[in-house]
Amino acid sequence: MDYSKDHKCKGCICHLLRCLSPGTLVDVILAGGGSFAGIFFISLDPKTCCATFLEVDAATTPLIIDCQQIIAIRRA
Repeated sequence: MDYSKDHKCKGCICHLLRCLSPGTLVDVILAGGGSFAGIFFISLDPKTCCATFLEVDAATTPLIIDCQQIIAIRRA
């Protein structure tokens, strides 16, 4: 899918997430200093900039983050 014409999300992290395969295990660092280690990337909505991740521990919990608030991401 070509997101180049219909996305409003800005920044290198949003671009990276558009290219990342669903199910990829990543660590995420947020602009406010918070972080999430070992979460699975699920999808990015190019219209809302919402990135969906899955946190798997005692309970499997969805995590939705504005991709524009992520300052760093690495494959875990």
